[in-house]
Amino acid sequence: MIMFENPRTVLEALVHEGALAEPALSRARAALACPDAAVEAIGFATARNTEEGLVFLELWNHGEFDKIRKEWPEAPDDVFKGADIFFGEESAEKAA
Repeated sequence: MIMFENPRTVLEALVHEGALAEPALSRARAALACPDAAVEAIGFATARNTEEGLVFLELWNHGEFDKIRKEWPEAPDDVFKGADIFFGEESAEKAA
């Protein structure tokens, strides 16, 4: 049995071995491409130094990205990249 230290290592192994089919493969690649969304979200939330930051993190943790965009339009894209599987689709739809 192979032991992995972290989820990123597992994703890398699954992608490398071709063990994932679409759409899971695309989601895994997106997560690997932008692994720091959680770090960015925590940084953004703690910069507020208020309870508002905790609300932001709770919404982020539950995947309520549309609510976050509405309440915190100043939130940087990096808090969504790799976390929100639909990130970027709205800009593609607007361009079409």
